[in-house]
Amino acid sequence: MIVGAVLSLLALASSATAVAVTGCSCNGYSYTFTTQAGVKTTNSVLYRKDGFQDIASTNPDGWCFAGGVMTARDQARITSAIESGIGTDYVNSTWALYECQQLSYTTTVACANAIISIFTKALIGADGSKTTYITQGCNYPTSNFNVLDCSCGFACNDGYVLCGTNNCIDPTTTACQSGSPVPLRKRRGLECSFGQTKCNNKWGSGWECLDTMSNLEACGGCPGDVDSLDCSAIPGVSSVQCVSGQCVIANCDNYHHLVGDTCIPKTASQQAFGLW
Repeated sequence: MIVGAVLSLLALASSATAVAVTGCSCNGYSYTFTTQAGVKTTNSVLYRKDGFQDIASTNPDGWCFAGGVMTARDQARITSAIESGIGTDYVNSTWALYECQQLSYTTTVACANAIISIFTKALIGADGSKTTYITQGCNYPTSNFNVLDCSCGFACNDGYVLCGTNNCIDPTTTACQSGSPVPLRKRRGLECSFGQTKCNNKWGSGWECLDTMSNLEACGGCPGDVDSLDCSAIPGVSSVQCVSGQCVIANCDNYHHLVGDTCIPKTASQQAFGLW
């Protein structure tokens, strides 16, 4: 009895810590039917990303889940194909309807819901936490985004913008500095610390503190000021810094050469023979 109680507690603890999957799978779903003659027939219902067996159709995205639930986009793809009876690059509607007939689902709505449920449980388990078939190593934002495909693609939600490689920020409350989110200070908020300049953010909803003596994108002044330069946008530059409010170029790209403090385009002959 004690051992049984311990095992039950462990099972409860495991269930409590299960994390619902957010991500995508390149896998598809096939249905095997055995005829009365004992012949097995298999065909795809939901296509995998790379096609299935000899089927030419290819699902370009895979199938995606958010919080342990198939995304609304992918559910709509299944429902639409089954209700219309028209196959797509995602759904073999003919075989889907045939499977539903075998499973005694009499309406297209019930059929679509059943296939979504069967496929979801097969991929991510009944509790939505199994990651075996989910693409690993994706660098998703922590919030405010939608997963798009099984190649780790994602998009920020409406009203949010991408900052760096994996931050979806609200531009009315957060600034993006060198790929990192920084909270905006409101106009009636605290003043900037020593060495920083109070600059209006481009959305006009607040302001941010920038070190205009070293900020690569606001060198020499706040963005939009006459004296401000975006050093990273200088044509032909491959390596540059903002030093004391001035853009200091260290290297130019392969099509320019450094003359003084400027990247000058190479001539065709200089490019051909690797001069400079």
